[in-house]
Amino acid sequence: MATSPPASVCAGLRQTLLHGWQQGFPVQPSPFQVLAQRTGGTLREVLGQCQQMQRNGALQGVQVQWGEPLRRVRWRCGLWAPEAELEAAGRAAAALPACVLLERVEAAVPDLPSLWLELEALRSEVIESQLQTLALRWRLGPRLSLQHAAPCHCHEHLGPCCDEPLAQALERGLPLVAHPYQELALKLQRSERQVLARLRDWIEGGDVQTLSLAAPHQPHRQSWALAAVEVDPTPALLARLRELSATSELRRLPRLPDWPFGLFIGMAAPQELTGGALDPLLQAAGLAQAPMRRWLARRWAPRVQARLFA
Repeated sequence: MATSPPASVCAGLRQTLLHGWQQGFPVQPSPFQVLAQRTGGTLREVLGQCQQMQRNGALQGVQVQWGEPLRRVRWRCGLWAPEAELEAAGRAAAALPACVLLERVEAAVPDLPSLWLELEALRSEVIESQLQTLALRWRLGPRLSLQHAAPCHCHEHLGPCCDEPLAQALERGLPLVAHPYQELALKLQRSERQVLARLRDWIEGGDVQTLSLAAPHQPHRQSWALAAVEVDPTPALLARLRELSATSELRRLPRLPDWPFGLFIGMAAPQELTGGALDPLLQAAGLAQAPMRRWLARRWAPRVQARLFA
């Protein structure tokens, strides 16, 4: 069993592991041996330092980053919760595997949910199912489809959707052991060669963008000024808005009976500046008098990406 490396090698290895291997974790039988050769350390030193950092909460297991060819849907959903329950509602929403963004409204706005979440999944019914766990306690607000999934082509090359046990195992993270793919193969009751071949195919096809060693995700809360405008944005209006300001977010939204707003504008800014951040833009675009909802919010991402196979 690997043990902790001598203190003399810890500092350099720690920095290399935290910053040097966030992309391109080796896909071969002895990946930590490869890392040891590249860092000038030994297998015992590298593996021991990784395990110690994981115990201390500074490093998570080897994580998968799914690529763009793995198509997914994205929804934006409002949630009505009393002020006293907003923290609990936020924690419950963040726990949903599909949740990739949370937005808490800073001050109550009439007819506007106090909490918004954005979710990604392979299919809309997955998001619907996860939202129902919130609906047992709080009232769901508008559900807006932001991105439609293109047809899945996994069946053409045995992609992740055709091998969910392996995809789920990758999302849970590879163990920090000398032969992680071998250990994974044993759990899946297949050979290490089969696991490595399938994973290399996914990387080559773009379904897997990368495997990485990285520190645990730390959500960073940021202040935003946001507006939902009751217009059907034309391509010319969208182009005009992009010319006028480098807005952080500009979206065309589906208009629904409980959500008549077709344009969504967002701008990240320091908290002391968010109040009037959108005023010049709305005025210059001729939207200042249009019916709209405006609000200030704190946004954060509970995870780097959705757990698509949870």
